[in-house]
Amino acid sequence: MTLVPQTATPLLDAFTFDLTRSMKVTYPGRLTEHPTQTGGSINDEFIVDPPVVSVSGIVANTPVTMLAGASPAFAAQVNGDRMATLRDLLVQLHNLGTLLTVLSSWNPPLYNYIAEVVDTSRDAASGNTIPITVNFKDKRTVNSLIVPAVQDADILALAQSTLEFGPVTFE
Repeated sequence: MTLVPQTATPLLDAFTFDLTRSMKVTYPGRLTEHPTQTGGSINDEFIVDPPVVSVSGIVANTPVTMLAGASPAFAAQVNGDRMATLRDLLVQLHNLGTLLTVLSSWNPPLYNYIAEVVDTSRDAASGNTIPITVNFKDKRTVNSLIVPAVQDADILALAQSTLEFGPVTFE
């Protein structure tokens, strides 16, 4: 499983887990609910939400390909602790809200995803590896446009007429 930043970043060109333990894709949806005067509710529309992806993998200090997909800036940062450097870079991508493309061998590419949660742990049992779990969520953006309103005959008549009011008195 590989993560590719959608815009050029000096952090790294791509992030690939040395071992992907699991990848779960959830396809959520929700039924709209509107209250009525009688106290019941109406469920009249189903909204399909974008897939939520959860990946659990491992990065190691001694992978088969030491610096595959690494930028020269990353290669200069490693200084012997590759797994901690990769973990820190993944956390930076999370903190910056970097848009990512999630690539895997069994799923079509998922674009505009953000690492919503990055969970890492390190203990004596993990040795020269760091298990990492990342939850990704699709970032949806809304574009708004200013559209000129259609002017009907009433609006045009109001624009061309003069409204007169009699004298106003306050008591």
